Amino acid sequence: MSRNDKILMISLLGSLVTIVAVSAIPSLLNSTENWRVDELHNWIEPSAAVVTALGTVALSFFTIVLARETKRLADVGEQPNVVVTIEPNKHSMLYLDMHVENTGTATAYDIEVTFEPALEITGRDASRRIPLRNISILKPGQSISSSLTGWNELQTKAFAVRTSWLRKPSARSRERLEYSMDLTQLEGISRLGGDPAIDSARAAKKIADTLESLGRGYNKLSVNIFNSSDRAEEERELEERFANRGPRNTSVPETTPTVDPAPTSGT
Repeated sequence: MSRNDKILMISLLGSLVTIVAVSAIPSLLNSTENWRVDELHNWIEPSAAVVTALGTVALSFFTIVLARETKRLADVGEQPNVVVTIEPNKHSMLYLDMHVENTGTATAYDIEVTFEPALEITGRDASRRIPLRNISILKPGQSISSSLTGWNELQTKAFAVRTSWLRKPSARSRERLEYSMDLTQLEGISRLGGDPAIDSARAAKKIADTLESLGRGYNKLSVNIFNSSDRAEEERELEERFANRGPRNTSVPETTPTVDPAPTSGT
């Protein structure tokens, strides 16, 4: 139990005891028949005043503590929380993307992101800064991502990530979050199939491109359309084609038998 919770409980108990004591005074007066009325009033009136004063002080203190706790709970309920992650790209797991997201319930302003050791990318010159190091504003639940580098560049590295932000643009103090990020945890990760959202988007884009090409006349559909006159013309052409062929000669031609010459005798 925290210190504030203990103070809140003590204040509540003190207020309840005071209310019970003040409520019991009339019953005490009715039950004291043998006492002298003057002496009883002389004892009860100062005691009741003291008890009432103590109850008022306890109730005031309890109200102040309750107001502070209510404000603290309200502040906790509306708290920005900016986190940075490095994840495999959705299109290809050979590349990594950096994501900056506000997972809190309030807007974050003037966001700064740092890595320790410094995040360095091979082939990136000094004029090209690492993306998403400074962000002006992030609404609750909003995220920004950027392609970072190939998987082989950072697969064995670990960083201490620090994010800081302002709760209000005019705030003087910055709120901070620090945690460790070890990219070796991504080693051996695999994916079965593609991202359904990306596959659906690609299919929708392909359909849209096809419809756009048809609308502009770049592509034409091959469609065969026939009506009754076309069918009648086709039947007439077929009849003429069969009529021009004529009957087929299926008889077997006669063959003349060959006679062997008579043998001649020698003289």
